[in-house]
Amino acid sequence: MNQTKSKFYYGWIIVLLTFVTLLVSAGIRSMPSVLMIPFQEEFGWSRAAISSVASIGILLYGLVGPFSAALLLRFGIRKVVLLALSVLGASLAVTPLINSLWQFDLLWGSRFRTCKWNDGQRAWYHCQQSMVRQT
Repeated sequence: MNQTKSKFYYGWIIVLLTFVTLLVSAGIRSMPSVLMIPFQEEFGWSRAAISSVASIGILLYGLVGPFSAALLLRFGIRKVVLLALSVLGASLAVTPLINSLWQFDLLWGSRFRTCKWNDGQRAWYHCQQSMVRQT
């Protein structure tokens, strides 16, 4: 049995994808604060209204945690992460179409935190972490 060792290890792809995903998620989560002044100027919304969307998102993020763990256990990490990333991508795609505060709340307050895609990504990373340890 002659096995040739590959010089490139697949586990590093997992590490790279996890890093990019967490980096993008951090950028996306900080977007409401970056867009606060443009939203004030474009739509006439107050800072309190815009900030309340972020506050609702943080509240839901904390409340959904136990349920996202149950979903991960029941349906598997890949399916949950795929669904969460799909919801994230769809809501980012329709973000330029918002024109009222309730739409902004629905797209940025509710869905980002209820997806819990960061937790799913971290759980998937921990499951794949053993691959990196084999080097």
